[in-house]
Amino acid sequence: LTFKADVDNNLFESNTNNNTIGVPIALTIAPSDLAPVVFQVPSVVNGPPYPQVTLVWGDTNQGTGAALNYWYDTAYISTNPFLDYTAASLGQQSRYGPLPPGVSYRQTNICRLPIVDSGTYYFIFQTDSDTDVYESNENNNLLVVPMTFNARPPDLAPVALQAPNSVTAPPNPTVTVVWGVTNRG
Repeated sequence: LTFKADVDNNLFESNTNNNTIGVPIALTIAPSDLAPVVFQVPSVVNGPPYPQVTLVWGDTNQGTGAALNYWYDTAYISTNPFLDYTAASLGQQSRYGPLPPGVSYRQTNICRLPIVDSGTYYFIFQTDSDTDVYESNENNNLLVVPMTFNARPPDLAPVALQAPNSVTAPPNPTVTVVWGVTNRG
């Protein structure tokens, strides 16, 4: 650490060679290390297109220092197990530190999935998704969990239609109509 008196030499002095002093400082940086600690998702979803599911996600700080500043946790769904441009965001939650070492948190969210076809999909959870926090390891911020979706789309079909066989009335008559619909999907 260096200190200098009269840094711009604005004062006339008899000796300007003694205006600076320095002392050594040893800095030990204790970085945080955010990592997913839990990501609970259904392994199989049977239902109509755009199903609604409950997701539980959480982080822990496995570093030696507190996670400071703010960061975002983001959940995605994708047709492949990689976080790329094909992944659709399911939701994002902002967090604000400090999160001390060894401390974790979790939250529950209800999400509507943007999927309509049966198949294998991947839930992807990323902590510090915008890399806002200085961490000792940025390579452990993702967690990927597979899920099978069995689409059961609706199949609406009429089951009844009742109306009078004939109507004899003045203009604009009131007519009773009864109908019924079932879902065969």
